[in-house]
Amino acid sequence: MLQHSETQPGLMNVLSITYDTEKNHIFSDYMASRWPELAPMKFADIWHLLTGLEKQLLPLDSACFQRYCSPDRLATRQGQQLEYQLYLCELFCRESLFQLKTSVELSPERFFHFTKSLSSLVTVDGMIFFGACNPGSAAPEKVVELNKTEFLINSTLAGGPHKSYVHLVSAATGRITAGPIGESSAEDMVNRIIMFETGRPQRYLCVVAPAAN
Repeated sequence: MLQHSETQPGLMNVLSITYDTEKNHIFSDYMASRWPELAPMKFADIWHLLTGLEKQLLPLDSACFQRYCSPDRLATRQGQQLEYQLYLCELFCRESLFQLKTSVELSPERFFHFTKSLSSLVTVDGMIFFGACNPGSAAPEKVVELNKTEFLINSTLAGGPHKSYVHLVSAATGRITAGPIGESSAEDMVNRIIMFETGRPQRYLCVVAPAAN
């Protein structure tokens, strides 16, 4: 099973489930009939569901379990340490029926399709205004979670890496782009636009002109 989904323009989630169709026919039949139910589920939910099925279909390797989770070894473990040790033993002492992987990939074609559409909606002297949280916030150079907008900002898209999402979109569209630094809301967005149009000063707003990139 291979699934592609777009978290936002330019970012593609890739989820794959691989298994030997001849290894366990019950598991293979389950995947063949139930994969449409797995498609909309989160990674963690798929993992718990399939490992639960795996436990029902395959016994533990008793020799392996005794080696790593014997009463003597568990006697020194308490609380969460004990739970984690048992989890590891179940993980390593049962032959796996599947591999579940997820990753995030850049999709330049989708990103530039998005920014081209934005450009077509805004005049050359117009402005693109983002009302979401943090489009004007500086992105960390080291991205921990690759499904975040920072992955786009730190890429080479539109001459990047860029300082913020506002900088990235301005560079890609050739339009003045603005967005709040920090959290925002629908009410905040309306107020910011009114203040911007009436020439009133405001804080925590990032405004970027294409030439400034």
